[in-house]
Amino acid sequence: MKVTSVFRRRLQALRSQRGSSLILAMSIMVIGMLSVVALMSYTTVSLRSASAYQTKTVRVQAASDAVDLAVAEIRKDRSQGTPASPTVTVRYDHASATCTAEPGSGAANPDGGYADRTVRCTGSYATKELLWTRVQFVDLNGSEPGAVAQELERRVGS
Repeated sequence: MKVTSVFRRRLQALRSQRGSSLILAMSIMVIGMLSVVALMSYTTVSLRSASAYQTKTVRVQAASDAVDLAVAEIRKDRSQGTPASPTVTVRYDHASATCTAEPGSGAANPDGGYADRTVRCTGSYATKELLWTRVQFVDLNGSEPGAVAQELERRVGS
């Protein structure tokens, strides 16, 4: 075998692999770009989700604060939350709360004194109802109005 034929074969073998490194480099770049695009998409969705969750939390907290203010107002005045004054409405920032007395709430007892008051409250933010609660005021037969205010139930909407 001649030396030139060995070199020719070797040169042909090298020429057949000439474009393979370019193809390999391009495929690595495409895979990298797809990974970056997927990561950016995931980050964008995560940020939007976190923002929506934070907004909802702020609104529910504002509605809850409005309900707490209404409960505090009813608690200190035994005439509120009764059939004589059945509805109390409080506004707080963009939130509001409306508490309505249940039937028989705070009614006079035949033996003297008064029954405990029970109200249902609805907390809203920008006219959307987000919170429902039921509160009982233990008035100790009317001698100590609002001695205890206990939440009997609470539901949070979306």
